[in-house]
Amino acid sequence: MILKEELAAPLRVMQEFARRIAKVSKESKLTIDEDEYVSSFKVELMDAVIQWCRGVPFTDILKVNFFLLRLKVL
Repeated sequence: MILKEELAAPLRVMQEFARRIAKVSKESKLTIDEDEYVSSFKVELMDAVIQWCRGVPFTDILKVNFFLLRLKVL
């Protein structure tokens, strides 16, 4: 998936935090696969979430994202 440039830095920060959480979990004797944990976050939703936080009407976000989803399926 291609993220907007403005979301690339926040994604890296989130992934760094996820890696730290996974490492602490391992140190605490919890079973966790670091790469699987990091990849479990749904980056596909980042653009929609940032739009919603900026006040874009939810119906507009749904229209755009539904259209993009349809393009991927076709």
